[in-house]
Amino acid sequence: MKVTTAFTALTAEVKQRLDEELKGVLSEADHNGFVKWVKPYEEFGYDQLDGIYLFAEVSVEGDVEVEELVPNCVVDQEDWYSYDDEPDMQIDPVYIPLKAVSPKMPLSLAGKNSFIVVLEAEGNLWDACKELPSWIWNDKCFEFMLSLSLKTKTGKQYDGSTASQTIRWS
Repeated sequence: MKVTTAFTALTAEVKQRLDEELKGVLSEADHNGFVKWVKPYEEFGYDQLDGIYLFAEVSVEGDVEVEELVPNCVVDQEDWYSYDDEPDMQIDPVYIPLKAVSPKMPLSLAGKNSFIVVLEAEGNLWDACKELPSWIWNDKCFEFMLSLSLKTKTGKQYDGSTASQTIRWS
């Protein structure tokens, strides 16, 4: 069993592909949810770090009945290890609680499959990260590191690869 995770950009093609999968989860008819869904990352600020949705493309090789998708997401940054005006330090990554809103489980897969997973942040990113030093916030970017684990009907768990994406705001 092989599980691979990769972020996907929100393009017209991706939106078209997601329309059917997201029916009943997010739609243009539900305007508030849709606005949150398409909020551009570059406009994020401290007061806008809620209602975040991450989209991941997951590829699975093998025959399996997926009972649960378990996201593991941390905010990290390579440069957190040291700074000129502070002693060398390592700052631990911050865990971001996410829940999968699509696709609906259980999910039967056979052979090689790719599907889009929509993850919603549970809570406000600022609340999760407010204890970080100010110089990290001053950089105005976080690196999201995401992996997904699949739990099967038989109780086995398969851990996927980790994908990362830097999110910047002005």
